Amino acid sequence: MTSLDLALIQDAYAKLRPIVHQTPLFSNRLLSQLTDCDLYLKAENLQITGSFKIRGALNKVSAVAQTNASGVVTGSSGNHGQAVAWAARFMHLTAQIVVPTTAPAAKVEAALSYGAQVEYCGTTSHERLERAQQIAKDTGMTFVPPYDDPLVMAGQGTIGLEILEQRPDVQTVLIPIGGGGLISGIATAIKSLRPDIRVIGVEPLGAAKAYQSRQAHARITLPSTDTIADGLKSLALGTQTYPIIERLALCDDLVHNVTMTITLVDPRSLHLII
Repeated sequence: MTSLDLALIQDAYAKLRPIVHQTPLFSNRLLSQLTDCDLYLKAENLQITGSFKIRGALNKVSAVAQTNASGVVTGSSGNHGQAVAWAARFMHLTAQIVVPTTAPAAKVEAALSYGAQVEYCGTTSHERLERAQQIAKDTGMTFVPPYDDPLVMAGQGTIGLEILEQRPDVQTVLIPIGGGGLISGIATAIKSLRPDIRVIGVEPLGAAKAYQSRQAHARITLPSTDTIADGLKSLALGTQTYPIIERLALCDDLVHNVTMTITLVDPRSLHLII
């Protein structure tokens, strides 16, 4: 079974670098003054499909394409679905995306524009992921997890390699937590090369599954979530992301009361703060 490590992330970087954007780190004077540090934003909103998700999706879908699969299917609140749709078109595969009934129309329209079929199902991540897995079973399409997969995590981890190239003097990296794929990949990359750098996870107070899991010393599934950050609404960390986060990120710190962060930066576009 493939496991996440630095070599897998470096392989993903070599594969993705000619295709995806190396997004800039922007300094912000106001935020730097408020936090009393030199603060930079990793602008993954300028990435293909508008989020970091293309990194993991393309890394996974390109591997699926090598197996002669006919198509891919996933469940997503929007960003991962768009990314899988784009990656499938790029790799000449069909794609089907299961989205919640509350999915933003712009994200659904984007997935459709990339040639994917879209199906609505429920409002929670569990509902759409279960439906996507059932479609994969019924049709023979390959399920592409939004976060709980080593190749997906490795793709997201390429952000960590970019950060180290762009700001080798970085001391602390803050990363939002949804299902945990982004922080698992970035933390693995950074801690493998620079264990002295602090990696801190950030999540909304109304979706604090990582914080509660740390407090319970076990992977917790929330009964519900309450946050406008639709990309961070996962009810639980992944079975594969949880132990990575526990080992590499939660040992440093975990912030679940992010009132100041939400006030200063729209969490729907927040991808990384250093």
